[in-house]
Amino acid sequence: MGRVFKSFLKKDDGVTAVEFSFFAIPFAFLMVGMVEVGMMSTAGTLLQGATDDAARLIRTGQAQNSGDPQGAFENKLCEKVDLLIDCDDLVYEVIKIDEAQGFGGIAGNMMLVEPTFDPNGDLIPGGFDAGNENSLVIARVTYRYPLFTPFAGPLLADRHDNTKLLMSTAIIQNEPYDF
Repeated sequence: MGRVFKSFLKKDDGVTAVEFSFFAIPFAFLMVGMVEVGMMSTAGTLLQGATDDAARLIRTGQAQNSGDPQGAFENKLCEKVDLLIDCDDLVYEVIKIDEAQGFGGIAGNMMLVEPTFDPNGDLIPGGFDAGNENSLVIARVTYRYPLFTPFAGPLLADRHDNTKLLMSTAIIQNEPYDF
């Protein structure tokens, strides 16, 4: 019996399979995590591009002259994010910044329109005011990206529900449009 046991211990058949099994699971988690981070980054980039495109409607006066500025803004936003993001999950605000509010210049005015968040970390929208010609306007759009992998949640999430807040901002000065 001892000889059979010693002979079994000396065999090295299957060592590669055993070593692979030690690294296969962490490698799979790493690969899935990389895909998750890539998808989240893509969603953030898509959100920023959509915010910029929707804010352009305000900057050029197209939204204001459409009869429904908020509807025009929202339609453009939803049209651009439709690939990865459900439009119903977006929260946005468009705020006109008065020159008298700040210390002069964009930097001084921006300090007075910081985003407001509820206790859960969600944006509390400050309304929709696209302004007029030459108005300084800030557009913010937020989206709670759901993290699908259970191991990425604790590392990336900013809440207990495995979501990460993505926020995009566009600061514009309306053009002197006159249609």
